[in-house]
Amino acid sequence: MAHQAWSNLVSGLNRVKDPLPITYRGGDHNLQGEGLPNMLNLIAHLLPDPVLNEPWPGTAASRQEMAARKLTRLCELVSQEDRRIDWRAGGEPSAPGDFLNVEFRSGGEPAFTWKFLPGHFVLQPREASGIDWLKDVRDGFCGAERAGPPAVHLQPGGPVPG
Repeated sequence: MAHQAWSNLVSGLNRVKDPLPITYRGGDHNLQGEGLPNMLNLIAHLLPDPVLNEPWPGTAASRQEMAARKLTRLCELVSQEDRRIDWRAGGEPSAPGDFLNVEFRSGGEPAFTWKFLPGHFVLQPREASGIDWLKDVRDGFCGAERAGPPAVHLQPGGPVPG
């Protein structure tokens, strides 16, 4: 059920001459494992934010700077006044290039690692943190116990309960 909901949300988002194209595999519903930039392009399609929607520069060093700026902005958008989210490169890259591990932190404590692998990505909880981020996502964003839209609406400055 959750996989189908995710697939429905992210399918067919590319526009004609899209400046931030999403790479799909086998049609327009299965994301290709193209690393962090592909996922940031997807997020930019879902969140109308000027920083997230900036086009990628041509050089590798500039692309890394841009990825850092976009990750920082994403953290700003989902942070709340009482729970600041930040990120850092989490350990060694999982493969060369755009495949890396990104550690997200909540209130300064590691919460989960987003691992980018060729053909796949994984969200790995940091169980020692005591932060049940997966439950928050399930309950808040998926709204399993409610009908209708998700219970959280994104706006600059962070999510606002619906």
